[in-house]
Amino acid sequence: MNLEKWLETNIGYEAFRPGLDRVYQALELFDLGLSRKKIISIAGTNGKGQTSREIYRLCQNKHSCALWTSPHLICLEERFSKNGELVHRSELEQLCLDTYEHLNAAQLKLSYFEFLFLVFLRFSSDCEVLVLEVGLGGRLDAVNVVDADIAVVSSISRDHQDYLGSRYEQILSEKLGIARAQGLTVTNFELSYLRQLSNKFLSKLGSEWVDLFDIKVCTVDMDFSKRNLLLANFCASKLLGEDLSAQLGEASPLIEFEIEGAVCHGLTSHNPDGVRKGVQFLNHDKYTNAYQLVLMSFSDRRMDDAQTMLNTVKAWMGEKANIVLCAFDHPKAMPRDRVRDLAQKARVKFVNDATEFIKNNNADKTLVLGSNYFIGQFLQSSRPRG
Repeated sequence: MNLEKWLETNIGYEAFRPGLDRVYQALELFDLGLSRKKIISIAGTNGKGQTSREIYRLCQNKHSCALWTSPHLICLEERFSKNGELVHRSELEQLCLDTYEHLNAAQLKLSYFEFLFLVFLRFSSDCEVLVLEVGLGGRLDAVNVVDADIAVVSSISRDHQDYLGSRYEQILSEKLGIARAQGLTVTNFELSYLRQLSNKFLSKLGSEWVDLFDIKVCTVDMDFSKRNLLLANFCASKLLGEDLSAQLGEASPLIEFEIEGAVCHGLTSHNPDGVRKGVQFLNHDKYTNAYQLVLMSFSDRRMDDAQTMLNTVKAWMGEKANIVLCAFDHPKAMPRDRVRDLAQKARVKFVNDATEFIKNNNADKTLVLGSNYFIGQFLQSSRPRG
């Protein structure tokens, strides 16, 4: 069975469909025992993936625990992890087929993300702890059908403005939609303005609120990756009721792999603020002189956003910048003619096939930067290091 093809045929492609009614109806078909679990949901423009994975790492040492995250970089199984292990393909296929049969019988149709999230909830029904990464926004994301004991927002910046709005207060209200009255909400906002808005919103809701900048756990001089780890540690400690600070992980968002002997670092930075925070990390750990080549590509987004991301990397690399913009094949990729136009305007090289280009390039160390889907295609043709 080709599960990816089956999903495309029977469920459709991955596209955001806001709203919770469909998923609430689907939940009624199954006994998932959600009220008996400890649950933590993580939203945020950037950093939610690293924060989620670190919370999961800490919690699985103490309880049976499952992690839901998206998108996947190499294979669908990455979205379904339990007690440190990815789901087996055969189990995932059977869960998908069985779930689809139940939905068909009830005449319910879910989106790609909603369907897989429901499959995850069935996969993790025997777990004591669930760590749930929000897909997009928060208030109308499928994850929000689950009542979290702790709601987490890692960061706020402008992205997906068609759905979330362009003003910070609009975006924040969507992200904080995962908070619950009588629950705990944890934020990690450098801007005092965002903390003031959070306090106003959450006081009205009746949610207990903690911000790590307010209580001096995080400070401005820390790189973003370190802040994410401290956020994860704080939240896992609260969820489990014990101090886990001695188990704090390593703060690196880089994915190391090799292609034809070339050492590559992948850095998933899918929006302007993500690129800015990635560059801050690289500067903090003095990676600037480590790369002879930077390969970039983008998900389909506004050209001014892509231009800002490119300008950030050019300013970081300086005069020695060797930046190549790349096209790649994916339903969510920026069209290649737009990538080519951006490269011509910026006077940088453009290539159609990044994998072939890197195989024929003599750079000792390469940074692959941008869309999750772009980096995922590299990883499919590479081997991990370490």
